[in-house]
Amino acid sequence: MGILDGFLSLGRGINILKREGQEKEEGAQEPFEKEADLTLKDEDLLQLKKKWEEKWDLYVPEIIKRQKECENYWLGKQFSVAEINAGRPMMDNAIFEGLETFLPVANRRNPEPQVLADDTPEGQDLAKKVQKMLVFHSDRLRMKLKLKMVVRYWAIYFLGVLKVGWSERENDLTCSVIRPTKLILDPEAHIEDVNYTGEYIGEIKRETASILINRFPKKEKFISQEVGGNLGTKVQYTEWWTNRIVFWTLKNELLGKAKNPHWNEGEERPFMDNMGNVQQELVEGKNHFPQPIKPYIFFSIFNLGKQPHDETSLIFQNLALQDLINKRNRQIDKNADAANSGLSVSGDYFTEEQAKRAEEALRKGGVVFVPQGDVRAALHRDQPAQMPAFVYNDLVDKRQRLLDIFGVRGTAPTGQLNEPTVRGKIIIRGSDESRIGGGISEYLEQVADAAYNWFVQLMYVYYDETHYGSVLGGLEGQNVIALSNQDLNRKLTISVKEGSLIPKDDVSRANQAVDLAASQKMSLIDLYNTLDYPNPQEMATRAWLEVNAPHILYGQDPRVLQAIQEKQAMEQQQVQQEQQGSVERIKEQGEQKSRQTVESALLKQVPIQ
Repeated sequence: MGILDGFLSLGRGINILKREGQEKEEGAQEPFEKEADLTLKDEDLLQLKKKWEEKWDLYVPEIIKRQKECENYWLGKQFSVAEINAGRPMMDNAIFEGLETFLPVANRRNPEPQVLADDTPEGQDLAKKVQKMLVFHSDRLRMKLKLKMVVRYWAIYFLGVLKVGWSERENDLTCSVIRPTKLILDPEAHIEDVNYTGEYIGEIKRETASILINRFPKKEKFISQEVGGNLGTKVQYTEWWTNRIVFWTLKNELLGKAKNPHWNEGEERPFMDNMGNVQQELVEGKNHFPQPIKPYIFFSIFNLGKQPHDETSLIFQNLALQDLINKRNRQIDKNADAANSGLSVSGDYFTEEQAKRAEEALRKGGVVFVPQGDVRAALHRDQPAQMPAFVYNDLVDKRQRLLDIFGVRGTAPTGQLNEPTVRGKIIIRGSDESRIGGGISEYLEQVADAAYNWFVQLMYVYYDETHYGSVLGGLEGQNVIALSNQDLNRKLTISVKEGSLIPKDDVSRANQAVDLAASQKMSLIDLYNTLDYPNPQEMATRAWLEVNAPHILYGQDPRVLQAIQEKQAMEQQQVQQEQQGSVERIKEQGEQKSRQTVESALLKQVPIQ
């Protein structure tokens, strides 16, 4: 291990115990753990796998309990078994409203990739080509929807996870959202930005036995025995990743192992030294990343650095408020039912069974029949006390507090209704978007940033042949991009345009843009870009042509061509008339000057020459 390796290992979390109250204790914390690599025997890898699972089993029960609770509340399963068995319970699922209003605000826009290279023409050309390819893949893989699902999983399961890879079927890079409940993580790791500090990640996967045998033909006998020869049976196994290797296990069997496939390893090549001897030199592989890493990207916000999952979530913070909302709704409903009951009957006219039927009939708006006697003596309607106003006010307050925690009080329909003016609606909505954009969206940008960097790394590894993509351009229409890893011959810096995911007040931005354009402080193409028109370059070009060269824009229409010809004829006739008038004026001026000369000579009695 070199000095650099030793320095990098400081951040790996090895031999660091992160139990409560022990962060400051010095000295040995736990036994040294071997790092998984291909030099380890199968038995050693299985032993590591067993140890990882044991640590996970001690950590995960409390996390699962909280995840299940948040999932049930989001689904609307917020009542006891007795209440559910009694019929569909009355529910106002404000948590679902809050989260599903929050998601489109946090992820309203597509993340815009930016690519920088050196200042040479070749570097700039490569940067544009890679940027367009990233835009193509973002659209192909529906990154906007994937990021939305990442945030939903984060809110419910305390963690959001993206996984990148390569699809042999599509022969192109891929990206998928992983449900956090399918992962086995290091309980002593945590998430820094979007990076996971743990040494390993286990992903629980399911495939049919036949597919598993195709992937691991050497384990055909073992897999067949596990499914009793029924190769159509689904088999659950685990895929384990470290930075350097990946291996697969099924129970206590190692199915296979390999180097990290998303990394170009260096290779030894022969060369002739000064003495004429053939030597071997190590040529580093071409990669975008400085070192191999696990192909997972994590989304975490409410993290104190103690564990891989967030300590809390937006849903978890609102569980108590949702319980109070349900309680207040039940109280109001019970009071409303009581308004139709409160019946007192006389035993002289009704039996106990008849009294129950009479109460039920009145509750449903029916009629109670008294065969004879004084009706007022037979039964009496009690008027229940009116429910205090604070009960309903408290219900409204709790719903608003819940939406406040999600940051969508002004965006939700109830918040919009409570604000009478249009300007007021814009202000409260802008306040929500500023909070979400300044928090959640900034983290999402980093997730998208990491994903785009991963896409470029995958291009380095797998684009041995030319791959093609297409994006919509300006006047050129559809642009086709051709790219292979041979083109990736210089350092690239990949990022996401800052603020591209932050929600913006479209009404205010549109008004400001129109004002700037009217005062000639903004070009047409910038105006159309701000207004999010689909093809601003072409629109601006057409607007210019309409003013300066309409025959180019409308020349194909015979009616427009006729109008243009007539206009040109009229303009030409007008020019001729102006020229004729100028000639006549010049002639008249000449004659006038001659008369003035004669008159002047006569007055002076000078001979006219």
